[in-house]
Amino acid sequence: MSNRRANRRPRKSVVALTGAAALMALLTACNGTANGAASVSGNGTASGSAAVSGTADGKTGGSASVSGTAAGDTSDGNSSSDNTSGGGTGTEAPSTSTGADGDGAPSACRPANYTTTIAPGPASAGHSHFQVTLTAAPGYDPCRLAGSPTDVKFSSQGSQNGITAGTYGPQDAVVTFGPGNPVHFDIQVPNDADGTPADEVAFTLRTPDGVIPGEGSVDGSLTVADGTVIGPVQAGA
Repeated sequence: MSNRRANRRPRKSVVALTGAAALMALLTACNGTANGAASVSGNGTASGSAAVSGTADGKTGGSASVSGTAAGDTSDGNSSSDNTSGGGTGTEAPSTSTGADGDGAPSACRPANYTTTIAPGPASAGHSHFQVTLTAAPGYDPCRLAGSPTDVKFSSQGSQNGITAGTYGPQDAVVTFGPGNPVHFDIQVPNDADGTPADEVAFTLRTPDGVIPGEGSVDGSLTVADGTVIGPVQAGA
């Protein structure tokens, strides 16, 4: 019985190689050229792959990549079976897309990309003024601002003092802010109200179409009161 099994094992490789040969013959059809390799495992399974290119009957052909496997096995009985499978696959070149946000440098209007200072401004009748100046760091893209900053909050030693600021002046004038083009806005405080000290001003910059994400701030000593208003952003320091 052991000799009988030993004599039948080569038939597995013969069947497998026959399947692989059929696959390679298919690849060379139509006057094409096939380049590939086939291997046979110990269980009688053959696999192969090849690239085919060429023309058939004067018609212009293309190219394709074809791979497949051929397997054959002979059992201890008197029957045998062949199983051949193959497939063709195409490879698509990867595409690269770049969104609009990926072009250019980050915006100078983002709070992290500019510095701020505050200083007393020229007084007007019945009012004190404080000027907040924004200076863009080098290497950032210019951006457009419009109107007075919104959501202005005054704090002293980390606590908000409860003063709510309004706005004054035209709110639709557009200015360009960026490296070499500083901007400023005015804080106008009435002199006839009880003043409240502050050492920080937080604000949100506005654009012609909305607001700049994030909150800007400036540290410095000032006094604010009920009736404080914020002027529009203007060009210059």
